[in-house]
Amino acid sequence: MEKETFFDALCQLFGGTSRPEDLTIGVEQEFFLCDWSGKAASHEQSQRFLGSFQSDFRAILTKENDSGIGRHVAFADVLFGEERVRFKYDHHPHLMEIELPPVKTVKRMTELLASTMDAAVRQAEQIDLVAWFQPFLSEPVDHAAIMCEHSLCVALRNYRKQINANRPEVLANPAVMNFSATIAATHFHLGGIGWEQLETLMNGLYCLEPEMTALSWQAVSECPSDGVQKRWKGYQKCLGHLPLVAFPDLPQWTLNDWFAALCRMPLADTPDNHRGGKIDQNDPLSWFRAKRDVSLIKPRHYGTIEFRVDPCQPTAGAVAKLCTARLAVVMEILGGRVPARSFREARNIWNES
Repeated sequence: MEKETFFDALCQLFGGTSRPEDLTIGVEQEFFLCDWSGKAASHEQSQRFLGSFQSDFRAILTKENDSGIGRHVAFADVLFGEERVRFKYDHHPHLMEIELPPVKTVKRMTELLASTMDAAVRQAEQIDLVAWFQPFLSEPVDHAAIMCEHSLCVALRNYRKQINANRPEVLANPAVMNFSATIAATHFHLGGIGWEQLETLMNGLYCLEPEMTALSWQAVSECPSDGVQKRWKGYQKCLGHLPLVAFPDLPQWTLNDWFAALCRMPLADTPDNHRGGKIDQNDPLSWFRAKRDVSLIKPRHYGTIEFRVDPCQPTAGAVAKLCTARLAVVMEILGGRVPARSFREARNIWNES
């Protein structure tokens, strides 16, 4: 795809979105599914967990055929009030995710997340498992559950092998190749961002990220003192040679800088490295999804940005506090109060933290 065509397509995807006062909040809350000793759940156990929502919550189960593991439940959609929430795999059978729909208030997000987190804990206990809302799992990275033949795991491993083909020190180190199998996160999605707002907002968010990163770890009671470095060192060792990893090494965050780096990112095997078929090189959205952007703050599509930096928060209340803080920063930046610190200065502070 020509760069000009790709750039114009991204502008159209972000264009026409709602105004700042119509911002929406989305949350993806990851958690570990494990036994009482902390051992990662197997695919069979995670299938029982997802299946339990059908009988207890009348959930809609979506099943898929998989060449590695056969027909299985891919996700469970559960109705909480008027909103439907999805329980699904992140990649690995023991790393699950609660995906909330976009809502307009922090209050509603908090209510919805509290209900779903409680439900995850109860459903896990029924089958003698634990839903563990903490950022790290102490589990060998070559455990059978982590090396599952689920297509999500296979696609992710293949992608990492492809981009590290000339890096034997990475290929031979399972702790690096499978780093994400033992890390859980809370991801915020902010919708309603127009193309004309994107550059100012992203540059301002990165300038303040060193302070926000410290804030995001305050609620994690079982966090080691080097938690931030521990969370990102796998990314840096496995993917650090790519231009958009973590806090990207850009002169500053401008649309042109970001887009140039995005074009240098390798394509994933499938549109979003999860499911959905091969890349359609004539479809800008397919092309955009196939760019494996693993930055701290990530533009997505249809006027959405995703905060990927935050470790798994232990409670819905902790998520609400962090979400409120991030929204306050967003409104300050959109209101014209951009931090005086430079992007490069913020990157140096983040790298030294």
